[in-house]
Amino acid sequence: MSTVTTLMRRLIERLAPHWFWLVSVSVMVCYGVVLIIQPGYAQGVVVGQPSPETLNAPRTITYTSQVLTDQAQDLASAEPNLVVILRDTQALAMSRTSLANVLDGIASARGAGGTYAYRQTLIDALDDSLDLELIPTSAAKELNKLSDSQWIALRDVILAVFDESVDVVGGEIEASTLQRLTTSIIPLAIDHHIGALKEPSAEVRALIVRFVTPYLLVNKSVDEGATAAARQKARAAVKPFESTMQMGQTIVRSGDIVNAQIYEQLKVSGLLDTTTNWNQFAGKILLAVGLALLFSYTIWRNEKRSGRTPRELFAVTLVIMAVVVSTRVLAIFSPDYILATPIVMMMMIFCALFGIRTANLITVNVALMLLLIANGSLLYSMPPIVGALVAGMLIRQVNRSRVFVVAGLGAAAASALMVIGIMLLTKVTVEWNELRLFLLYAVGGSLLSAVLALSVYNVVGRMAGILTPLMLLELAHPAEPLLRRLMREAPGTYAHSISVGNLAESAAEAIGADGLLLRVASYYHDIGKLKRPYFFVDNQNDGVNLHDTLPPTESARIIIDHVRDGIVMANAAGLPTVITDFIRTHHGTSQVRSFVNKAIAAGIAYDEAEFTYPGPIPFSREQALMMLADSVEATVRSKIQSGALVPAADNSGYQFDPVIASIIEDRLTNGQLADTPMTIAELKLVHEAFVNTLKGIYHPRVDYSPKEKRTADPVVVPQGHV
Repeated sequence: MSTVTTLMRRLIERLAPHWFWLVSVSVMVCYGVVLIIQPGYAQGVVVGQPSPETLNAPRTITYTSQVLTDQAQDLASAEPNLVVILRDTQALAMSRTSLANVLDGIASARGAGGTYAYRQTLIDALDDSLDLELIPTSAAKELNKLSDSQWIALRDVILAVFDESVDVVGGEIEASTLQRLTTSIIPLAIDHHIGALKEPSAEVRALIVRFVTPYLLVNKSVDEGATAAARQKARAAVKPFESTMQMGQTIVRSGDIVNAQIYEQLKVSGLLDTTTNWNQFAGKILLAVGLALLFSYTIWRNEKRSGRTPRELFAVTLVIMAVVVSTRVLAIFSPDYILATPIVMMMMIFCALFGIRTANLITVNVALMLLLIANGSLLYSMPPIVGALVAGMLIRQVNRSRVFVVAGLGAAAASALMVIGIMLLTKVTVEWNELRLFLLYAVGGSLLSAVLALSVYNVVGRMAGILTPLMLLELAHPAEPLLRRLMREAPGTYAHSISVGNLAESAAEAIGADGLLLRVASYYHDIGKLKRPYFFVDNQNDGVNLHDTLPPTESARIIIDHVRDGIVMANAAGLPTVITDFIRTHHGTSQVRSFVNKAIAAGIAYDEAEFTYPGPIPFSREQALMMLADSVEATVRSKIQSGALVPAADNSGYQFDPVIASIIEDRLTNGQLADTPMTIAELKLVHEAFVNTLKGIYHPRVDYSPKEKRTADPVVVPQGHV
């Protein structure tokens, strides 16, 4: 992964001098491809979806409508009289005869005389001669138990139930009728005739059902082959349907649902012709070139530093391409999906990284592209554009995830209002189902954009080389390796860094600078001292100063090297360039005065370059505040510890104003703040902020030591457990 990153960095550095033309060509290619690519349907017309525009017949056309012909053929083949029915009128009569013969056979077996077992054998033999198992052993026993009068009555009931069941269905039994016979018709017929039996029981009812059901045979069915042939013949008899469109006739209005017939008319009239139109092709190329040059010029003329470095331009261009291409892909599936374009996500990210000015300039450029993709439709393009602008106004310093949530909700509300307003303005009647879908796409797209912005915000920030507040919060965590080393190996330097962070952050808040960036940078500005912690007075707790035995030039080299060592350690740890710049500039090009004075006192000839920090001087307000806070904290702590600065006699605390004023004046006089965009008024606010913070740290304290006990006071002896 590091190899790929290195190659990308080298490529960007190689192309950096030509960034303007590089960005122009990149955006031009992106815009051109997006505009030239045609969706799977011409002009966004899809069967089952609303038409994006009103389309009229370009000329008078008479054509054979396959859609109308198919509809007429379907109607002709669906006529009920085409179904061919097969009926067997003798089947039920023969089935009744078979049932009567079986009953007669049972009567013969019962009247054969002999033993009960013998008669049972005759009935079993009769059952074996049938094609179905009609009389199991249990049923045969039941039949043998009946008296002759009971048997005759049962026989008559069985035949009567059969006859009534056949009459109820009109003498025709289909496969679908069998279930109705079993569940309702036969039980009702039994109820009608069961009274002829003296003592009907459940076993007797079961015998009746057993005898009747197998002989109710299907005698009516559909001849599938003959029916299919008849339907095919009916379809063939339908003549092709001729249809005519007059020139100027409205085929479909904007917003109407496109059905198969309308789609056929559009196709026949040539309105869906997807062949290349070279005039349109040339127009799209010119639009792509114009928008790309407008974007590049917008970035170039931007007054701020945002979007001026190769890394920032690369990130901006990549995000724009992703938004435009994804919008075109959404339009391919349905023009309604354009409402869900991620332009809101782009606005949130750019506003958080570069500020609302740059974000608005870029968004306006992409909005023009979105309008082209939407074929000029205000309904599809305006809601997401307005939602993006509202989201940009709601984005402030991104130090909480909820910032994106609030901006997403604001964008969703603005998009919904725009959808409702445009539909009320352009539609004669507003259908709820149509409005609901548009609201779903607009609101859902805005909320999804907020989620995407939160997900890729840090990724785009790293890609652009911008340190985001969320990344700063991660770097400020005590578990970071360099901070853990600083706490363990150089605790005095760590305490100094915390104090510098307090001073710098309070000053930043006073003049509207980035306080979070200053606090985090303060934690890392002296990490170079980790290489030789005991050569710095912060970490000398035993009273031994190692510089007492070293030449001034060697001492100065060690002190100055903590800046170089810090840069090396920061790069090795992968700290962002913004943090490394604080390490590089927090001493500017100032001198190590104490060792210069030591060399002068010892009469040693010296070169000023050996006692001067390599720089550069601060080039941002935050870096200037870091330099001042670092000097103020170290100077004040040194003067208090040495006794050079004592509290006022009136118990009002230390007087920090002269010390701070002298440090600020010294940095101004030596040109250390020459490249910093700070005003005198802001320096006064910084001065006041430093004073207030230091007073909070070194405020007078109450003496809580116990007073001397008077001899006259009684001695109180504690009682019980203490």
